[in-house]
Amino acid sequence: MKIILLVLASLLSNPLHSAQLGRITAFNEINNEFEIQTSDGALTKIIFYRPDIFRIWVGSNGILTNPIGDEETPIVVHIGAPIKVNQSEEDDYYRLETDSCVLRIYKNPCMFSLYKKDNSTLLFEESVPITYGDKSFQSISRNVDDYFYGGGMQNGHFCHNDRIIQIENIYDDKQDIWNEHGTPNAVSFYMSLNGYGVFRNTYEGGTYEFFSTIKTIHKENRFDAYYFVGSLKEILEGYTAITGRPFLTPQWGLEFGDADRYNEGSFECVKFADEYIDRQIPVGWFLPNDGYNMDFSRVPEVSEELSKRGIVTGMWTDKKLDFKKYVTDYNIRLFKLDIAWVGNGTKFSMNACNTVYHHIEDNSDARGMIWTTLGWSGNHRYSIMWTGDNGYKNP
Repeated sequence: MKIILLVLASLLSNPLHSAQLGRITAFNEINNEFEIQTSDGALTKIIFYRPDIFRIWVGSNGILTNPIGDEETPIVVHIGAPIKVNQSEEDDYYRLETDSCVLRIYKNPCMFSLYKKDNSTLLFEESVPITYGDKSFQSISRNVDDYFYGGGMQNGHFCHNDRIIQIENIYDDKQDIWNEHGTPNAVSFYMSLNGYGVFRNTYEGGTYEFFSTIKTIHKENRFDAYYFVGSLKEILEGYTAITGRPFLTPQWGLEFGDADRYNEGSFECVKFADEYIDRQIPVGWFLPNDGYNMDFSRVPEVSEELSKRGIVTGMWTDKKLDFKKYVTDYNIRLFKLDIAWVGNGTKFSMNACNTVYHHIEDNSDARGMIWTTLGWSGNHRYSIMWTGDNGYKNP
């Protein structure tokens, strides 16, 4: 019995359940893409899309794959052929050089370091090789000048030094996800004040650790990351070049809005709209049925009356809503996609927001406008993100 238990324990802790990139056994350039084979059996591809943007893509079993569920609404929307970069070889590393940076690829084991174009100013270097298994992660040594930002909506703080942040939307009925330290709209992207940013192309959740070692972990047996070089502004520009530019919010969407649970089927919200006008308070839109089980039956009349007052009508949505009819017949120009539609975010949110956004744009002359509660990397192409019911109580 003891022997069986020892065998089980050794299997559970066996390094075969996770592996690292090993010694480089082959390094080839094919159509401006660099393919690396390593002694552990993995295939790694390096692709430069711009002088300041490149991708490290690892297939643990020699096969490169895209994120699961990426077919309907891809996270990455960038279209462009790989660019030509300068290649050279030193004793212990290969060097890929552009006008913006130098990527060193060490031979034994295969590890990566990124430098500015002078090849002496370090941006980052790995402390151990990329690791894959039940989870995949990258470990980077922290520089003195590193200050870390990003990760999407990380409630309560914006600088992540000496923190662990969740890259995952974990929703429960307590709605703690919208409180301090909640992550309702996490994104798999971070950037450093030292001059680089990293976006993990995945729908799987994970954690990012920002201590002496920067360890970014996702729950999948693949590694797929895009890297950006430059200032924080330039890094953000690169990130949206890969994942898509943010949608342009309609002018009325930038104005104050009113979302509440007015009595179903009533004109109460029209009376409130008149109060805004009487008090000369600017208002752009109303969401008259914001709440579960709110069957707002007089949508056409309310929408018409609000429109006469220069106010756009939106609708909280459940799964049964006929979006096309509401856009074409009732002049609805905003939809709030709540938990019933977007689930825990990630690909569910991306698919839902993409679908409803285009219902507006394809069936009217208006810009799409979606308000969602749980998002992911790329959601900015379709929607604004809800931060939660924020309030203040005077102690």
